[in-house]
Amino acid sequence: MTLASITAERLAEWTETLHAFCWDPDLRFADQDGGQIRIRALRPGREDSAVTLDVREHWAAGPDPDGLGLEAHGCHLRAAAWHAQLEGAPPAVHAHRLDVARGKAHALIIHLHPHGSPNDVRVARARLGSPGQWVVELEGLLHDLRGYWT
Repeated sequence: MTLASITAERLAEWTETLHAFCWDPDLRFADQDGGQIRIRALRPGREDSAVTLDVREHWAAGPDPDGLGLEAHGCHLRAAAWHAQLEGAPPAVHAHRLDVARGKAHALIIHLHPHGSPNDVRVARARLGSPGQWVVELEGLLHDLRGYWT
């Protein structure tokens, strides 16, 4: 297994998940040799209340150096940013973001910047979850905030 196989698999998983929940991926990019993917998607909303999702993942060869279980195809997830931007100002407060940041303290390597909080608020997450779990979380947030369909 290689960087090319994990990036191809992750790109396909994200694309299928987003389509299943009526998100419209308008940018899909994979640098298979470099282990990176990027997806940008739009969630249509009522009037001008669309939500933009920007997903970035960077995979590296070898086992997870921090023992977090972020491994597949003989590679580990080096960094990730799953960012949903909702309408509103200031933008940092109207975002819901999940990050994998290896430079943080071990407990905060996987962390959430919850919607409604300033950017410096980080909530530790024990595990990353799947793209499907993240989109379900976003759909629940949108339903609670704006009465979107789920």
